[in-house]
Amino acid sequence: MIFPKSWWRLTWLWLFKGGYVQDQGKNSVKRPLSVGSIRAAIVALSLGVCALSLTLAVFSGFESLLSSRVIEKNGHFRFEASDWYNFASLPDSLEEFPVAMKDAEMFWTAPVMIVGKEAGRGVRAEVRRSFLSLKDKPIQIPRFVSATLAQSLADYLGIKEGDTFSVVIPGYLKKAIPLKLKSLDGLGIHHLDSRRIVLDEVELTSYISKHHPDVFSRRLGDFHAMRFFLDPSLNRANNAEMSGMAQSLQTYMEKITGDSVSRISSWKEEQKNFFGGIAHDKRLVSVVMAMLTIVAALNVATSLLVLFFEKDRQIALIRALGMSKRQLMRWTSLQGFFMGIVATAIGFSLSYLLSFVLPSLPFLKLPADIYNVSQLPIRFEFIEQSFVFGFGMLSAFGVASLLGFMLSRMSIVSVLGHRR
Repeated sequence: MIFPKSWWRLTWLWLFKGGYVQDQGKNSVKRPLSVGSIRAAIVALSLGVCALSLTLAVFSGFESLLSSRVIEKNGHFRFEASDWYNFASLPDSLEEFPVAMKDAEMFWTAPVMIVGKEAGRGVRAEVRRSFLSLKDKPIQIPRFVSATLAQSLADYLGIKEGDTFSVVIPGYLKKAIPLKLKSLDGLGIHHLDSRRIVLDEVELTSYISKHHPDVFSRRLGDFHAMRFFLDPSLNRANNAEMSGMAQSLQTYMEKITGDSVSRISSWKEEQKNFFGGIAHDKRLVSVVMAMLTIVAALNVATSLLVLFFEKDRQIALIRALGMSKRQLMRWTSLQGFFMGIVATAIGFSLSYLLSFVLPSLPFLKLPADIYNVSQLPIRFEFIEQSFVFGFGMLSAFGVASLLGFMLSRMSIVSVLGHRR
């Protein structure tokens, strides 16, 4: 042990019990000034830890929410071909793929012009078809092709769910195709949602084949890209796992298509800039909150300084009885460590309680048309929160150790010879 049990007990009594002292020349007693100072330091440090913990949890919540939506809509991997391919060239079942597949999606993209009741806009259309629907029977020729877009784009066009509007696909058709807004669904990434529309490949192909049979005769195939949807448990797979699965899919797709120029990219690569921006903002805000936590930890040194000035004669007597300078430094550090543990534990408890309260506060509601979520997303990541816990304790321990070094240079004779 660093100190005998009696030293630990004395540390606890000095820090958290405090006791009373008698006024000079009087019979009245009062609480030492250090008691209030220590409590204030613990409160300040716990608030700093709470703020840092919640800041990281909010950023992690947004990252988790947006990444899950990106994966849900765009898949774990994307296959970019250098040419067009037909549905007939694909395997018969998902089990034939080298990676456990939940679904796959074939699609092609094209720049289009959509026109609503109030406005029009040039966007990029994604015409999708699920692998699971390849063997479905042909559907009845629809009057309107189903479309899905985000709330922000629908508001701009002046349409709502169930309304009809039209789309023009340059290079394919000279006439507009009637669409019906089937659902409002976006990624929650505004710069993407405001410029994207999703069309059903089966309905679009059926409509064009009926009314414009010569159009697809000029096209070389049915799709030029694929998305792969894996088990949701792989949403948080590390880079090494993602790289291994991507290599397996790359080899397999080159084998069935004969396309050596094609490439497989993961969702992390697809949205690298966007999530990189979030990570950068997270680091900047975390550094600011960490600096505030360090400032709060300086209160620990102040409170310990008040404590040691009140008990300087007792400390000098202990030094005279044999406590070395190194032992005094370690004892001071131990008290800072105690205060750090208590303050950090209180800060984390407060942060956890606020995670239930903050999302329900009306002034913290998020604009759902931009984020596709109305409540503040909060997610506590174990590794991040472990760093916060350690940072809170080490901040208090560090400033207490520095104070201990300064106090160890105190002259025993001058303290014992001075009477206040």
